[in-house]
Amino acid sequence: MAQASTEFAKRLLTLVNERRAQAQLPALQLATRESETSARLAAHYFEGDRETDLGDQIALGLMAGWDIQGSTIRNGDFYSNHLSGSLDPRRARQ
Repeated sequence: MAQASTEFAKRLLTLVNERRAQAQLPALQLATRESETSARLAAHYFEGDRETDLGDQIALGLMAGWDIQGSTIRNGDFYSNHLSGSLDPRRARQ
């Protein structure tokens, strides 16, 4: 499963950077340690119940840059969605 999520992240980043290139914006790159932390916390985030604020704490911690070193987070948003049965990030379109 971890390899599948890594492949999905790579595909998504490629698609995002293709659009950014079309808009003449610089490419983005993942912060490796932050990505690893988010992968470890994903199950806790999605399995959390709405009676606790665990999901909110996880989201806020990731946006604050728990594992970002040597860089500054200038802007952050948090979005989550569950896709079933596909490793194609284009399926997230509405």
